[in-house]
Amino acid sequence: MSHSERKRGIWPAVVQARSFAGAQDGQPPGEESLFALEIPNLEIPRNPMPDFIQVVTTIERRADADQIAQALVESELAACVQIVGPITSIYRWKGKVETAQEWQCWAKTRADVYTEVEQKIRQLHPYEVPEILALPVLTGSASYLQWLEAETRPGKEQ
Repeated sequence: MSHSERKRGIWPAVVQARSFAGAQDGQPPGEESLFALEIPNLEIPRNPMPDFIQVVTTIERRADADQIAQALVESELAACVQIVGPITSIYRWKGKVETAQEWQCWAKTRADVYTEVEQKIRQLHPYEVPEILALPVLTGSASYLQWLEAETRPGKEQ
């Protein structure tokens, strides 16, 4: 890695994994070892706190997905919300395996408004324990990220 790449805060991605000696076909694993694998062609920014995130939630009804998407964009908590579905979810709930048809909402937003995005989703979401996950945007086209920043407001109290 060059000095200029380090100065820009870009480092090769390193994956940490666990290896279990002797773990085969349902047999209990033997000794555990931790190792790191460098992936030279995959680079991520050094800054652990991204400026932008995607927040995903799943919901049973399309109308509820539309309501969440509309509320996030109208309140400038997200620049865009994509609604995907229907999808099939298989999950464990209260000790039983369940299957449901659901819709996913993918909100493109700023990391500094995550708490407000989560609050808005919880306010509108009918599930007892809604899925609300934030995924970092490691990089993107400059024009798209500029648009995303311009169309969302900075974090503040509602």
